[in-house]
Formats: sequence, C-alpha cells, structure tokens
Amino acid sequence: MLSTLALLATLAQTPAPQPTAQPFLDVPPCSYAAGAVARTAQLGIFQGSPTTSAELARNAVQQVFEGLKCGDVAWTTRFIAELPQGYATGIPQLGAALKPGFDFEVLGLQLESQNAQVRFRLAYRDQGKRVQRTATVQLVPDAQTGWRVLFGSLHDSGLPFFRRA
Repeated sequence: MLSTLALLATLAQTPAPQPTAQPFLDVPPCSYAAGAVARTAQLGIFQGSPTTSAELARNAVQQVFEGLKCGDVAWTTRFIAELPQGYATGIPQLGAALKPGFDFEVLGLQLESQNAQVRFRLAYRDQGKRVQRTATVQLVPDAQTGWRVLFGSLHDSGLPFFRRA
C-alpha cells in the first residue's frame, strides 16, 4: 500500500510528456472520450498505432460526419478535399440533424494507390423522422490524414449536408 502511494506521488510530480503533434484521427474534439484519450497519450499510457490505408479511408468518411455532428468546422474540413469557398461557415447548423440518432456504417471499400471509393450508410433524424441513406464517395490521398473525401462526391450523394452555396 505504501509503495503504491509513493508511486502515485512520484507520478503526480513528474511532468507529463508533451502531447504528440498529430492528434488521433478517429477521436473528434467533441467526443466524450477526447480529453481522456489525449491525457493518456500525453502520459505515455498508450500511443496511436499505424493504421492501414483502408482504415484511414473509412475513417476519413466517418470523420466528415462526426465533425458535422460536433459543429466543428476545422475537424470536418480537415477530411474534405476541394471544399467550395463559403461552405464551412454553415457547418455548425448543418450538423444539427446528425446529433440525435446518428449512425454511420461503412458498407464497402475499393482502394487503389491514388484513389478510393467508400460506400456507406448514414442514419439521422430530419424533422423528427429517421432518415437512412446509402451513398458512395470518392477519396484522394492526403499526407496529413491518409485520405480526404472529394466534396463533389459528397455533393453528388444527395445528402442535404453537402449542397453547394
């Protein structure tokens, strides 16, 4: 018992390691776990591990919607390529429908070295009714996130979140 208390006292006095430059790509800032994930990474309890190109492609599509749900402009736009000017200003309002009943699932993935396609199902509430849509989007490689979703393919999905201004 005394050794455990001594260890805890030592840990409390030890400066925490500096956070990694790259935040976890699958933990949006509004996630209930974001603070705990960041702190455990700072303490060196766990670190992110390299992910496959396929996992990064799936994640890029999901994080577009996670960012919308959070109303986080920076998070959403980080995962979108060829974003039209002015689109990002509406993100906080656009994501309101995603907050209740949000459900996202990847249904399929085609991956090549310079492009990818992700087929997904999205469920959300619109004016009190549950809406479920399936769409396919195109992705391009990105050095920071692995992949980014082409805005044009999001627009072509027919989802109301991606209408051009």
